[in-house]
Amino acid sequence: FSAVDDVRRAGAAHVNLIVPTYPYARQEKKKSREPITASLIANILEHLSLNSIITLDVHADAITGFFRQSDFINLFAADLIIDYLNENYSEFLKDLVVVSPDTGGVPRARFYARQINAGLAMMNKERDYSKVNIVEKVTLIGDVNNKNVLIVDDIVDTGGTMISVIDELKKQGAKDIMLACTFPLMNGKCIEYFQKMYENNQIKTVIGTDSVYHNDKFFELYPWYKEVKISPLFAKIINTINLRMPISDVVSKR
Repeated sequence: FSAVDDVRRAGAAHVNLIVPTYPYARQEKKKSREPITASLIANILEHLSLNSIITLDVHADAITGFFRQSDFINLFAADLIIDYLNENYSEFLKDLVVVSPDTGGVPRARFYARQINAGLAMMNKERDYSKVNIVEKVTLIGDVNNKNVLIVDDIVDTGGTMISVIDELKKQGAKDIMLACTFPLMNGKCIEYFQKMYENNQIKTVIGTDSVYHNDKFFELYPWYKEVKISPLFAKIINTINLRMPISDVVSKR
């Protein structure tokens, strides 16, 4: 915040803030007596008199409506990840079904499937809200038998959902399984879970972006993890804004 104030006092004509991971993006609606913290963050950012807030794969579209003065630009990592898949896993994509791990992620999965020319399926999950990140049951809607599977999600946190989803996909006859996500937080025992699934040939690769930092040692220890750089996407949008050009060519439509 002080940096924004500094550049304003220095006479900057326009100030744009890049926030790859929007804070408290999961708290965008009222649940019992919980605060709508995503809205509070929007109010704080707008008080800084920012021209634009640029973020990546915001968890809930409702957050866009929290901004009334500053432009809220939501970029998508899907295009970068799809390019990476085409360059490095062309054989894997030839017989593929894209799977959304929940109903909320279906639009994202549909975009991937359309761009890759793949099939589409989804998981319906029943969550135990009395416990943190616990999924009681998942049910597959679609057919993955004898198909490669690409699971796409925005956030991978503790990995609890993914364990259930991958187990069910394997039971339904899926061949090689890959996971692509924008924010590979991988908290708690998530990394251990993925390592075990990799060793048991349950999952082939996890693809994330460098919106979450992992050092060189991490890549040596866990060969199943691959990373896509998001800097080219942000560089492109910054250049577009500075040249006063339409951002529609940069921000993909969903």
